[in-house]
Amino acid sequence: MEGNIPILICLIVILLPALKAAYNSLRIKEFDYVLNEVTGSFSLIVSIFIIFNFFKPLNNWINTFVSSLDLSHIIEYLLKMGLLIGSFLVINSILYNLFRIINRFLIWKQIEFLEDKGFFRFIISTFLGAIKGFLTLILIFIAIIFINKSGVIDKQINIFNNIRVYNILEQNVDTQKISEIKSGLIKDSNIPTIVYYNGVTLSQGVKSDSAINEKALEITRNAKTDLEKARIIYAWIGSNITYDDKKAEEVMNGDKNVKSGAIVAFNTRTGICFDYACLYVAMARAVGLPVRLITGTAFNGKEYISHAWNQVYIKSLGKWINVDPTFYKAGDYFNNSNFNADHKEESIAGQWN
Repeated sequence: MEGNIPILICLIVILLPALKAAYNSLRIKEFDYVLNEVTGSFSLIVSIFIIFNFFKPLNNWINTFVSSLDLSHIIEYLLKMGLLIGSFLVINSILYNLFRIINRFLIWKQIEFLEDKGFFRFIISTFLGAIKGFLTLILIFIAIIFINKSGVIDKQINIFNNIRVYNILEQNVDTQKISEIKSGLIKDSNIPTIVYYNGVTLSQGVKSDSAINEKALEITRNAKTDLEKARIIYAWIGSNITYDDKKAEEVMNGDKNVKSGAIVAFNTRTGICFDYACLYVAMARAVGLPVRLITGTAFNGKEYISHAWNQVYIKSLGKWINVDPTFYKAGDYFNNSNFNADHKEESIAGQWN
């Protein structure tokens, strides 16, 4: 019986609009309205696939535009979401009206004469209603596939795994693109207004750009697991960013004019621990990894000093692991069992899921 439940759900989703259309064909005596409903569902699906395939350039453009406005983190995020949603609605509206014009001159002209014929009106309306139901089912499948592949919930929704259409859709949806979308959409959490070092807030420090995002995706493109992605980013930052002793001294002396953060570190290929940690956050987020920025102290060989590093959540391990890209050249500080021997965690400065 359990094996028949998915099929039953699919039939209900398809048949309900068909029955509604059949009923309305007897009551309203026209099928133009149901044709418009089909057009609406079809344009919605096409709009989703356009956004899905062109999300990266669209999101990069929006990020560049929003970042140039120098807004607070919350306002920046809300504006970004508004522009993304607005772009989707504009695309959907254009497609809907375009498809309506096509329907009017190609499809409607072929079936308009049948509107006055009760039996044919009933059959065509029912058929169009079933198409509307099928398109609704496709939208449900797309939503479930996105949820499963993005990892926004711990458990997978597997109810439709034996449905052929669902499997075809799932096989053709690129997990990497979902990671890109997830990274672009997920809201920053636990971001305090604490000012670090030279007056840079944490939200400003971890701010990314298209170059950082593209580099993160490029270096992890062959990684098969989240653990591999996390280690690759750790190694790339550790081997490509040089510690800036002069900057560290200036910061410790209270110089507020020193530029800091992920973008600065990436562009100059230099930085201090805060910059290393911010860049790790930016690159981890770009590939869909939950990440934290940790503040505390670390032993530099002589004494414990103020320090910043990262933690990244590895789903397969079911835990957060410690990562210190600043100490990369000093030893293995990626999920090292002895990590806490020379690191003393004081607080989770920020977390991004």
